[in-house]
Amino acid sequence: MHNAKCIVSPSALSLPLSLVKTFLRIDGDQEEELLRLLILSATIQFEKYTGKALLKQRWSVTYRNVKNDIVILPTTPAISLVKLRTMGIDNHWCELDKKYCDIDNDRLYMQTLSYHPVFEVIYDAGITDDRAKIPSSIQSALLQHIGHMYNVRCTKSSNDRHNKFPLNIYDQFKDIVVR
Repeated sequence: MHNAKCIVSPSALSLPLSLVKTFLRIDGDQEEELLRLLILSATIQFEKYTGKALLKQRWSVTYRNVKNDIVILPTTPAISLVKLRTMGIDNHWCELDKKYCDIDNDRLYMQTLSYHPVFEVIYDAGITDDRAKIPSSIQSALLQHIGHMYNVRCTKSSNDRHNKFPLNIYDQFKDIVVR
């Protein structure tokens, strides 16, 4: 059982506004705020669907009653372990030495992890920290998603199943690994 939250979000949008405007053939700046929201929405849906963070972000995950020394991290790919701490008997957090653990893509490996009934992992995850390095195949899928949302924004029933974007376009990115 775990509780996860993003504690530091990316500082930039996953796609440049100029790229989205070119893709949608939009001139001027009248709809820039709408386009920012659509980029953010497509990014969030991509990340929730695939479990992959596009741009570097920091996560805090609290685990309870783990029975082994390997835990699956909810948002990947993991880049680095920032902090590992456990809840002591006195209900105060105690930082653990990171030398006894290793983080690899979607897993945390740690010696003696099962001895700590409540522990928190703080780690960085993301495919890249530079949006220019997001693979073109992911950019293309995001642009298709943004284009779909832009085109159905004024339809009478945007919740209609015919207006839903097929999120399975993101299936191909579920197994992406960054080294």
